[in-house]
This record gives sequence, structure tokens and C-alpha cells, in this order.
Amino acid sequence: MVVLKRHLDFVGITTIDIVQIADDFPEPNRKGWAQQAYLDVGGPAANAAITASILGSPVSLHSAFGKGPLGDLLDGLIGRHVVTRIGYGTDPAVPVSSIWVAATTGDRTLLSTAASFDGPRPDRVDLGDAAAVLLDGFYPDLAIAAGRVASEHGVPVVLDCGSWREVFSVLLPLASVAILSEQFQLPDQPGAPPEDVIDVLLERYQLRFAAVSRGGDSIVWGARDAAGELTVPRVAVVDTLGAGDVLHGAFMHFAYQEQLDHLGAMERAAAVAARSCEHLGARAGVEAWVASPLRAG
Repeated sequence: MVVLKRHLDFVGITTIDIVQIADDFPEPNRKGWAQQAYLDVGGPAANAAITASILGSPVSLHSAFGKGPLGDLLDGLIGRHVVTRIGYGTDPAVPVSSIWVAATTGDRTLLSTAASFDGPRPDRVDLGDAAAVLLDGFYPDLAIAAGRVASEHGVPVVLDCGSWREVFSVLLPLASVAILSEQFQLPDQPGAPPEDVIDVLLERYQLRFAAVSRGGDSIVWGARDAAGELTVPRVAVVDTLGAGDVLHGAFMHFAYQEQLDHLGAMERAAAVAARSCEHLGARAGVEAWVASPLRAG
């Protein structure tokens, strides 16, 4: 008997990333020299969707993909992956991010046009028979429309909360899970430690699970009946770009395709995200993890 997998839906921004890796960054009005460079798809929702696809999930990406030469370029870049694209809006432009990666540490510096895009304003989003939906909140109207449809149909909503944006005041009541960066702060809890932020989110919004990722440090997590820290695997870091997005996409795969519990899914996702930091770009490490005979460990 063939068991058909339900798809995972990812809603948010898609960018073109221009990445350069260098030992040193130039001072103003000076030239600098990069060791390597590459061009790829970027954006939290897009990176997470591609990650889940590489891991074996059927995925749909709801976003604005632009038109013209940059839109064609984006089509070609996404077309290398098994991702169903559902486009919205009429803006022909595509957000572009320029990223400098430090060769010695893997740390990155990013300059992007993403903040200048308000995004599409659909009346409704068709999620079909989605098993779960991830919202990155970058296109507020699109995120709210998708979140409301998911909530109406009992589809779990996972929020990618990099930093606080006003749209989260609408999305958090619709969510089951929130995965936060350490930069995330609630407006009425400035400077609160991760444990307190998680406690507030669990109580105020009745989330089932929340976690704060902190780079190479442990992931702080909380659920309705337990809390703790999850050790992140130590790796030789080459490039941290997109590692958080990889974490979110892998979590979606393990939680809603492989049906692990939230903590188990986060532990497996952390292993995939750590592997991604050992390689240039957000894809090679995920592909290496899939090919590894030790991936079940």
C-alpha cells in the first residue's frame, strides 16, 4: 500500500542572495577581494521550504516571485529543487540580499532590499490538505491570510520569529509553535531572557511548543508540561548563512512528516542545521546529512 504524504506549506519572502566569502572586509571607499562567491535563492520561507524538500517532504512555497530578468533568474534557481511555487502579487521586482561571509568564522553581514517590499495582499490563501504551515511574517497580509485559513481548518501553524514585527501580534494567537531567534523580544518584555520569553508565549498564546535558537549555543525550549535546553552539535563552521532557516525547514519535516514529537523534531533539526554550517550555502550541508549513514543518530 502506498501512503501519500501530505504537503508542508511555507509562506513568506523569497529573495535572490549574492554571497561573497572573504578573510577581511574593506573599509569605506576601499576595494576588497573575495575568495569565493555564489548566487542562490534566499529568504526564510524559501530556504525552509527547500530544506524540507531535500529531506523528502512535498512542499509548497507561497510567495511573490517577481517578473522580468530577476524573476526569470529566481525561477531558474528555485527550479533546481522540487518545490511547488504559488505566486502572489503583481510587483515585478525581486528582493535582493548582498551577504558578506567571514571566511575565518562563518559569520555573515547582510544588506537587503527585503524591508522595502510590503508584499501581496490576497483575500484568501489555498492551503489544500497541508499537514502544517510555516509563516515567516515578512509579507504581513499574506501571512495573516494563510494563518487564518490554517486556523479555520485545524492545520498547525509554525512561526519563524527572527525579531519582533507587529504582524506577530495577529499571528501568535493562530500558532501552535514559535521558533525564535535570540534577537526576538516581546514589546512589553524588553531584555527578558529566553526562558521568560518562552514562558510568556506559552501562557499568553497557548502555544504547544516554543524554542529560542542561539547560534552555536544551546536551544532553549518550553512546552506546556516541560522545559529545558537542547545541546547543539559542535562543528567546524564554514558558513552560518541560512542555518536558522534550515532549522525551521527541518523541524517542519521531522515534526509533520516523520511525526516526531516537538522536542525530538527540534533535536533532529538542530543536527541538520549544524551540518549546514559546515558547508558553503544552505543546501550542501542538508544534502550531506541526507546522504550520511549516521543521520538516524
